[in-house]
Amino acid sequence: MKINKAEFQKALRIVKPGLASKELIEQSTSFAFKDGRVVTYNDEVCISHPVEGLEIQGAVRSKLFYEFIGKIKKDEIEIEMTKNELRIKSGRSKAGVPVASEVILPLEEVDKIGKWKKLDEQFIPFMVMAANAAAKDMGLGKFTCVYVDEGGSITGSDNLRILYSTVNDGFGFPSFLIPAQSAKKAASIEPTKISVTKNWVHFTNNEGTILSCRIYPDEYEDVSEFVEMEGMDFEFPKTVDTVLDRAAIFSKTETIADEEVEFIVAKNRMTIKAKGPNGWFEEPINYKYSDEPFSFTIVPYLLKDILSRAHTCIVSENGLKFTGAGWVYLSALKSMDA
Repeated sequence: MKINKAEFQKALRIVKPGLASKELIEQSTSFAFKDGRVVTYNDEVCISHPVEGLEIQGAVRSKLFYEFIGKIKKDEIEIEMTKNELRIKSGRSKAGVPVASEVILPLEEVDKIGKWKKLDEQFIPFMVMAANAAAKDMGLGKFTCVYVDEGGSITGSDNLRILYSTVNDGFGFPSFLIPAQSAKKAASIEPTKISVTKNWVHFTNNEGTILSCRIYPDEYEDVSEFVEMEGMDFEFPKTVDTVLDRAAIFSKTETIADEEVEFIVAKNRMTIKAKGPNGWFEEPINYKYSDEPFSFTIVPYLLKDILSRAHTCIVSENGLKFTGAGWVYLSALKSMDA
């Protein structure tokens, strides 16, 4: 069997995010070949991609196989499957890797895909924004997830910040909650359509990739009351980005959510301070400001992410509120002194 090396390598790269880091499920660290597609499954995500001319059925350990295919220089490779071995030939190079002749991944656990629905062009960018706002600490359960509401909103929160976006008046498919990491993997295939079933949400793109994410079994919080935050208009100076990078170095602790940088805003000056177990930092910025002085502390990675999108916000006694086209980004303040 001869197949195009570039297409085969691309398929392996696309499905690679579906591999498990440890084989808690048999073949979950392997590439499976089934019905003309390369498939990976790790209990949370299942990814498959078609390969023209692929006629083998079985599974191979991923690491060595992926590395070898990447080193092949020829445009075409020959693949032959024996009872216990997958043999690859390209030019003068030959290799053989152990193969399981039967795919035993529990693919039957993935719900049968229903009718596909076209995604709004803003859906994936907003889903990624929400995923970036979600918690990284797995102990926070549902706050490590992205919530997509059938009414047309997408939310991500780590209990210190909230990304809330609205796409339209309704999506036309049921609400679902998926882990933020699964959402990012789904975004990586640049999907154009979606199908939501009982326990899984499925995405597909124009190249025939299918990525299915297991739905997280929990209810999500209603954050709409926080979106109406009111306060004082405030604009961060452009120079704050590089100063924040320097301050963040000194704020580092073992737990990223415990890191904090202090901002002191007074007449014509903003001072940024940080202190951690390895030292302290302080730097003033000349800044045109004449209102009442105030100060706040915030986790630096939260603010850095926000500032990548907008520099103007509303400051209240409880937090910062940034707005953009179709989205609101809220970040709680650890303290505030006016």
